[in-house]
Amino acid sequence: MANLTETTKEALSRRGFNCLICCSALSNGHVSADALSVVYNQTAPDGWIAFNVAQYFWKDDTETGFQQQHPWVTDTNIFEVVQIQPYRHRFYTDGRPLEYVAIIGRKRSSIL
Repeated sequence: MANLTETTKEALSRRGFNCLICCSALSNGHVSADALSVVYNQTAPDGWIAFNVAQYFWKDDTETGFQQQHPWVTDTNIFEVVQIQPYRHRFYTDGRPLEYVAIIGRKRSSIL
């Protein structure tokens, strides 16, 4: 998604997507920040955005944390958070819980 041709980007824009849902694909080594920005920008203004991410990754304030790699999530001019819901995603094989957060919001403008 990060390397789309201009023709493909224009074709996607004409579709008028008004919602983006991304489930369990935003940790390190999965969907890149660049690719997420591309699909976010293809969503219509005021479109709904929903995604989930491991809680430890969401709260990580180092340069590898989610909010540092995707600074638009804290910019209310770009993304308006409507709801953040923590939940238990699953258990590790050793019995420890893996906590996630689901984030739902509205696109206010494109990521520059």
